[in-house]
Amino acid sequence: ILTFAISDHTNTIPCKMFLEEGENGIVDTIAGIQKKKDILIVAGKYMMDQWLRRMCVFPRDVGWEPRAVRTDKSEEKRVELHLHTKMSSMDGLTDVKEAIKTAARWGHKAIAITDHGVVHAFPDAVAQADKLKKDGKDIKILLGVEGYLMPDSALRFDESGEKEGLSIIVNSGAALTDAMAQETGLTREMINGGVSLKDGLKQLYDFIGDGVKVIHDPLELNNLRQHGLRFDMELDAHCVSTSMLFHYLHRESKQTDMRTAAEALGVEHCGGRAMERARTAAKIMNAVLSEMTAKDIEKLPLIDAVPKEKGKGRRLTYHIIIMARNHEGLMNLYRLVSYAHLEHLRKVPQIPRSLLNMHREGLIIGSACEAGELFRAVLRGESEEKLMSIADMYDYLEIQPIGNNAFLMRNGTVDTEEGLRDLNRRIVALGDKMGKPVVATGDVHFLEPDDALFRSIIMHARGFDDAEQQAPLYFKTTDEMLEEFSYLGEEKAREVVITNPNM
Repeated sequence: ILTFAISDHTNTIPCKMFLEEGENGIVDTIAGIQKKKDILIVAGKYMMDQWLRRMCVFPRDVGWEPRAVRTDKSEEKRVELHLHTKMSSMDGLTDVKEAIKTAARWGHKAIAITDHGVVHAFPDAVAQADKLKKDGKDIKILLGVEGYLMPDSALRFDESGEKEGLSIIVNSGAALTDAMAQETGLTREMINGGVSLKDGLKQLYDFIGDGVKVIHDPLELNNLRQHGLRFDMELDAHCVSTSMLFHYLHRESKQTDMRTAAEALGVEHCGGRAMERARTAAKIMNAVLSEMTAKDIEKLPLIDAVPKEKGKGRRLTYHIIIMARNHEGLMNLYRLVSYAHLEHLRKVPQIPRSLLNMHREGLIIGSACEAGELFRAVLRGESEEKLMSIADMYDYLEIQPIGNNAFLMRNGTVDTEEGLRDLNRRIVALGDKMGKPVVATGDVHFLEPDDALFRSIIMHARGFDDAEQQAPLYFKTTDEMLEEFSYLGEEKAREVVITNPNM
């Protein structure tokens, strides 16, 4: 007895055949049709099966015809720079081997793998490309990841030495414990003669001015900032953290306190008073800068000292595309993914911007989808100056079909489809103004349009109310993408779909 099922993707019907001696070849025939994903055709009786207790087809004839496959008929081909495989857990449904074979069959010269936070699909992707190359089909695999960026900042540093100091004794009214007196050398009389907290903070804020703040523990800066807010004085929360830099450069150390860092770096721990701690932090900073210079790290991370708490409608992270340009970039990509999972796993593996800038060599950075930092700023209607500041860190800017962002109309954020197009137009204009490539991607999550059904099941399991209103996240041909972005004009559409992917 041979049993199998046939489906037209709207319903599935069981089939049962009773084979005579010598008819076993039909088993291999049907298996071959299934393997090639061709269309099986059966003719027979449709009747109740007493064993299955449901309606069943009892075929008397079996045939087949080739399955119609999509082709890319454009003379010039696009390159997909944003594709999720099954390794994007509970999100992507694309079989990485099938995606690469499809791209090669279409004549695409490259394809990017950008799973959410992980790189598990890389071995299969590279193996498939090697296999195709032996068959005379050369295709390049761009190895990347769609990471979760923790928003902070970065700037280039300048060398400077100690010019002047500020030492203030503040009478805050707090009790002076024996331990604090021993550590700082302060007496009750010295504190009684000190200035008020408000005056002390004003002197400190004026002394800092527009300077870049260096502090060992960022929480101390946050405490100073909170005290200032009580008197309507606001201190910028961004700073350089010597404890964080020490941790990134000396991962073997289990402790990052000031004394441990000073000893590990071979610098003097000057003491417990505020000015002495400041000088110790400066010595640690100089030692760290020397190590960073030796490692050819030219950017100094500037972090936000205010702890981030997620509120309604507020993102703790933004999506970001990171691709390896060369072998050094691949090593840095692995470092970032490893650090994100081992040390910054908060529901998702987060990549601090400071860490990204320390390991950016050999990487290509894209602004990603609607969950990206740039798109969100455009959606908020930020100023041109603000958008340029955000876009500055990206090597290329990304736009996607408006169907990908149709949920913004359903939730009332954007009124019309033309409003969605305007968001893309603004990103294109920003790229033109800044001389940055703008790339149109499909944000591929499944291979064929009909596969949207399967992703809707997964999204429903994750609790999405609009799971059945799936975005068209399938692998699109060049002509499909050119048609999608035709509203940009023929020349600009070709630029974002075809020209810039060759960058």
